[in-house]
Amino acid sequence: MAREVRRPEGLLDRLATAYRGERPQEWPEELRREESDVADRMVRLAELMVAGTPPTDPAAMDAVDWYYRAANQYGGVDTAVFTALGEALAAEDDKRALFDDVVPGLAGYQREAMTAYARTRLAAGGA
Repeated sequence: MAREVRRPEGLLDRLATAYRGERPQEWPEELRREESDVADRMVRLAELMVAGTPPTDPAAMDAVDWYYRAANQYGGVDTAVFTALGEALAAEDDKRALFDDVVPGLAGYQREAMTAYARTRLAAGGA
């Protein structure tokens, strides 16, 4: 039985308390565009998972590369930090639910793809 990938809606609304307690309707348009971009990326990763692509596959690692790029804007993202980010996104109930609402198991799949990315691309100095 094929699993259905659901596009996440209202990501900003679900993260309202995480963003300085502001109401999502007050957020700048730039954040709304980022919300759409993140939703697109979540769907792409979910499609790879549902298609049976291993999280160690280059396509899956390419799909999580944006996490590295976004996090590394602030510097200091090495193998350990990026692996810990993947772990946190899969372990924290509220974060895991965001991903698993797209398709069950997505948070764990993403964690594995981020771990593979860290081990192969960051440890090798390729990112």
